[in-house]
Amino acid sequence: MDRPPRLAHLSALDGLRGIAVLGVIAFHAGYLTGGYLGVDAFFVLSGFLITSLLLVEHHGTGTVSLGRFWQRRARRLLPALGLLLVVVVGSALLWATAEQARRLRGDALATIAYVANWYAIAVDQGYWAQYESPSPLQHTWSLAIEEQFYLVWPVVVLGLVVLAARGGRSRPLAPRVLALSLVGVAGSFVAMQVWYDPEQEPTRVYLGTITRSGAILLGAALAAWAARRPDDEVPAPRWLRAAGWAAVAVLAVAWTTLDGRDPLLYRGGLAVCGLCVATIIAVVRHRHGSLHQALSWRPLVAVGLVSYGLYLWHWPIFVLLDEERTGLQDPILLVVQLALTVAITLASYRWLEQPIRHGRLRGRPA
Repeated sequence: MDRPPRLAHLSALDGLRGIAVLGVIAFHAGYLTGGYLGVDAFFVLSGFLITSLLLVEHHGTGTVSLGRFWQRRARRLLPALGLLLVVVVGSALLWATAEQARRLRGDALATIAYVANWYAIAVDQGYWAQYESPSPLQHTWSLAIEEQFYLVWPVVVLGLVVLAARGGRSRPLAPRVLALSLVGVAGSFVAMQVWYDPEQEPTRVYLGTITRSGAILLGAALAAWAARRPDDEVPAPRWLRAAGWAAVAVLAVAWTTLDGRDPLLYRGGLAVCGLCVATIIAVVRHRHGSLHQALSWRPLVAVGLVSYGLYLWHWPIFVLLDEERTGLQDPILLVVQLALTVAITLASYRWLEQPIRHGRLRGRPA
C-alpha cells in the first residue's frame, strides 16, 4: 500500500513548541508565574498536528490506519519515556525513603499506563500542593492526557469515515471533524465551570481529561478548519495577522501574572489562552509575516525539536539534584540542572529517539 501523503513541516510550530517548553522550565525554576501554561500550548499544537495528519491520510487513502498511527506515536514517545523511568526508578534506590519509594512506585505504574492524571486525582494529590514535596514524575500528567487523546481520537475520526461510507455519502471528512471538535470544546468548557470549586484545591479540573481536553480539541477544530482552506502559501489577512500579535500580548500577560490557583484561570482563562495559541497557529501556517519569522528563529526551532526530551528530563533533574543533595545554590545549581537536562536530552534524541523513530536500529527506515 502506498504511504499516505505527508503533512508539510512548519518550522514556526517548532518555535512555538520551543517557547512552550521554555515557559514550563522557567515556571518550575521559579522564574515565570504562569509558565505552566506552556502545557496548554502543547495541547493545542498536538490536537492541530495529529488531526492534520489524520485528515491528510484520509485524503490520500480514503481511510485512517489505526495501526500505523499508533506505531508512529509509540516510536516517537516510548523510548525516551522508558529511559526516564529506568533512570528515575533506579536512582530511587539511592535516595528514596520507604514512603517515597511507595509513592514513586505508584507514580511510575501510572506513568507507564498513561493514567498519571487519573492517579493523581484518585489518590487526592493536590497538584499545586505537590510542589511542597514533589515527585520526580508528577509532570507526566500532561503526557497521560495527550496519550489518551492519541488512543481515542483516531478511532473517533475513523468512526466518522465508516459512518459516512455506510450512508453512501462522500461528504468531506473535515467539516464533520470540525463540528465534533467544537462540540467537544464546548463540553469541556462547561465541565470546567460545573466542577470547579474555588473553595477546593483545583486538582480535579486542572488534571482531568475531560476538563483539559478542550485545548486539544480546539487544535483539532483548527486543523479541520484549515483543511478546507489550503491557502498556506499566501499571506494571512491583515486582520488575522493583527489578531496573532494580540494573542501574543494576551499570552505574555497570562504567562507572567496568572497563578495556577487563580479562579480566573478556571473561569475562562485556560480557554482564552487556548484560543490565543490557536490564533497564532492560524497565522503562522500561512508561512509569511513577522510572527512566522519570529517563531522560525533558529534557536527557538532547535529547542522545539527536542522539546519532548527537555520536558521529560528537566523536572526529575530539578527534583533529584536539589540544594540538599548537591550542596549547591542558585544560580550555580540552576546552571548545573539545565546543563544536565540539555546533555541528557540531546544524547537521548541523537542515540535513542531518532534511531528508533526512523527505524535505523533495525537497518531500514520506518
